[in-house]
Amino acid sequence: MKALTITKPTENITLLKHLTKLGITVSADCAGLGTCGKCKVKVISGEFVYVNTNEPYLPDEYGFILSCKAVLRSEEAVIEVPFDACSDNAFVKSTDKSLSVDNLSVALDIGTTTLCAALIDSDKKAVVKTVSALNPQKNFGADVMSRITASKENLSDLQSVLLSKIRNMISDLTTGPIKMLAVTGNTTMLHLFCGVSPLKMGTYPFTPEFLELKHFSGSELNLNAEKIYVLPSASAFIGSDVTSALIYLDILEQKEPCVLLDIGTNGEMVLFTGTDNGSKLFATSSAAGPALEGVGVSCGSGGVTGAINEVELKNGSFKFSTINNAAPTGICTSGLIDLIAALLQNGMLDETGYLECEQFDIYANNNTTVYVNQDDIRSIQLAKSAIRAALDTLLFDNGFDYAKIEKIYLSGGIGYYLNPQNAAKIGLFPQSVADKIKPMGNTSLLGAAEYILAPEKREILSEICNKITTIELNKSETFNNAFIEHMYF
Repeated sequence: MKALTITKPTENITLLKHLTKLGITVSADCAGLGTCGKCKVKVISGEFVYVNTNEPYLPDEYGFILSCKAVLRSEEAVIEVPFDACSDNAFVKSTDKSLSVDNLSVALDIGTTTLCAALIDSDKKAVVKTVSALNPQKNFGADVMSRITASKENLSDLQSVLLSKIRNMISDLTTGPIKMLAVTGNTTMLHLFCGVSPLKMGTYPFTPEFLELKHFSGSELNLNAEKIYVLPSASAFIGSDVTSALIYLDILEQKEPCVLLDIGTNGEMVLFTGTDNGSKLFATSSAAGPALEGVGVSCGSGGVTGAINEVELKNGSFKFSTINNAAPTGICTSGLIDLIAALLQNGMLDETGYLECEQFDIYANNNTTVYVNQDDIRSIQLAKSAIRAALDTLLFDNGFDYAKIEKIYLSGGIGYYLNPQNAAKIGLFPQSVADKIKPMGNTSLLGAAEYILAPEKREILSEICNKITTIELNKSETFNNAFIEHMYF
């Protein structure tokens, strides 16, 4: 936690909204409904009232209040917020300090949870520096649907906090001139970046306002770049984060059938039939929910310092490791998958998902307990079943089975630490393909970099968008049956 002094805003707004305007990112997974408890802050001094009643809001026994329910009444207050909220741009990596003076560009991946940017030196044909930050729109909700709902009244705020954070990230990368900013993300994030309402994507038939390539001058969005290109998407739920990944993988050159899988709140996946099978592209997206990104899980965490990322059962004892070997603060997706596999192996969890104890503590000391409970297990079951059922449907409904697939390219941060064998043990993949899984990192960001460095691939990106056939899972009997089947571990 980090202390922060704030003054009373001129508007009668919640503390959460006040922090948002100050550029402080606080998780609000429930979009400010007061149900998730993630937006709590610790009150050191100052007076607050409830937003709806104006009655005094007294901190709990530990000094905490929910920022989504509080309004500052005193002229000043001192609060403590999660450290990550004040250190959004903490993750900066540089590979080379000698850069071109006038041939730099930036690739940007706008994730629902995380923003990633890379500085591209076109003279060296290389990525020379990267930076990542929390998406400040988390203050408006954890997932795409909550952001869509929030956009009805807060579209300009959603855009402005995002652009403000991107300005900071670009300045962390370089103070010099930027020729091009290439932007990828899911279709909703791209709408919010452009200041275009995504509301029509919130209800059937899920209609985006645009899918095509969009371009701006830097001055139009007040960003340090001569030209800004928002890369094209294929559908409401297959965004340029997926299509750009496909040009990075040179997908149209692959002879054998392969799959790109991006596991997140929405599990996006693409089947390429291979050049020997007609070179067709099929894609779908499954609403897995945010559990596989640590959201809605009691001690769930992103892939940050202190997150438990590996768990194993050795000689009857549970052992774990954390990112950067720091003291445990939570557990990220790879750790959850490992833990569930170990609990199954130990017999503490059965195939129906029943956990024999009320709560399993992975780590505990005087200040921190990292644990999972029955509700957490059920959340993971639902998420993994949605991903697996969608993958089954993508293959089976298009005449393929797992034996025909040469590779499964795993995209995104989850792939960095994921143990494919344990993922197969809990049923996220069939055991037969565990050795075919190939973690690829942030293919969305790498695809945006490819767009900058390889102009000849820009037409291929358009071709890919036009070739993709989107599969609607709600119309598939295969999906419905598979979803029930894969609820079991």
